[in-house]
Amino acid sequence: PAPAPAAAATPIVAAPRRILVVDDVKVNLMLLQTQLRKLAPYDIASAADGVEALAALRAAGEKPFDLVLTDIWMPNLDGEGLARAVREDPALRGLCVVAVTADVEFPAKAAAAGFDGVLLKPVTADKLAALFRVPA
Repeated sequence: PAPAPAAAATPIVAAPRRILVVDDVKVNLMLLQTQLRKLAPYDIASAADGVEALAALRAAGEKPFDLVLTDIWMPNLDGEGLARAVREDPALRGLCVVAVTADVEFPAKAAAAGFDGVLLKPVTADKLAALFRVPA
């Protein structure tokens, strides 16, 4: 069996510099970007769905992303499809992908779907900060 994905309270990625936020709801994108900016001066980009996100990830070139925070339910290409595409692309395979969802049952299947962790909504600055803490 696949290992359980990290819960929001468990550090997932250390000191990300460039973050891609993916959500089809503009208010959710704005809230997540605002909360991230309160934590640190991250280089944040956004995409409205998995198709846009993949295009941004593949076009990153010399400035690759360290982390993708993606909603699960989106048109065109959903979060699970995005995670699967990242895992199948040799150039992106090591990228940290975290699901952002209100579905409390999703963490149980997140690792099998290709996610490194789950951030449960409502997203708070504390939950986001916990993603980036390096374990002692």
